[in-house]
Amino acid sequence: MVAGFSTPRATLAIRKLPARRLNEQAKRNQDRFPDDFMFQLTGEEKAEVISGNAVFLSNENDAPQLSDKIRGEIGKRRGFEPNVLLLELEDIERAISENPFAGAETDPKSLHVGFLASAPRNPDLKTLENLKKDSERFRLINSVFYLYAPESVGRSKLAGNAEKLLRVVMTDRNWRTVSKIREMVKKQI
Repeated sequence: MVAGFSTPRATLAIRKLPARRLNEQAKRNQDRFPDDFMFQLTGEEKAEVISGNAVFLSNENDAPQLSDKIRGEIGKRRGFEPNVLLLELEDIERAISENPFAGAETDPKSLHVGFLASAPRNPDLKTLENLKKDSERFRLINSVFYLYAPESVGRSKLAGNAEKLLRVVMTDRNWRTVSKIREMVKKQI
């Protein structure tokens, strides 16, 4: 996803991985993790990890390789390999600054940002348009999918089918979470 890190900090977005299970495995296998892979979270950071977000340090310069390494370690220990997306602060700030629904920021639970593993080559935008409710709006900008769903993302056919129709791995966060992730990263810098 990201060609390289300009700083040694990254944001980790993991789908379908209970943080409790990752913590259990880390405790049981401390000797099997590289020294620079382990870290201690603050209470606030623990809350973010539970939602699938983490800020961490890495000297790795190749984000796809680091993503593969993390996915592989989880696979060895848990028997499945979740999608792992690594984002830099610049990615998050770009997504925030390019938000096409600025007025929707006052309703942060209804505004969602889908971070994609790459820019879609052949997204089915016509079907996405046909699935959206009258109250919903969406926009694809490079490798970010914006969705405003004031009637709830959980009831949205558009939200439920976006990843499949974009044909790219995506992890979705509401506006409040994206803002909190940015704050977490800035505190670490």
